[in-house]
Amino acid sequence: DGKVIKRTALDYDIAQKLLHFIQTEYPEAIIMVSAEHHCYILKSMDKATKDDIRIYYRKVEEIDKFTDIDPSDAILK
Repeated sequence: DGKVIKRTALDYDIAQKLLHFIQTEYPEAIIMVSAEHHCYILKSMDKATKDDIRIYYRKVEEIDKFTDIDPSDAILK
């Protein structure tokens, strides 16, 4: 019925370390971060991929780098 039953967020600092690792070790990876209030993607992502993501996520926020993610927006996946 639209109610959140359980939410487990990643620690912000750990999530930032993980994102840095993925970007460094797997530069070809397409990364999006799903948080409680937004889906974060990089502005540098190609348009076709951005369009595909917008099919499934409503509140997409384009950012320059993942450290621009609002720390108060709980990172879920």
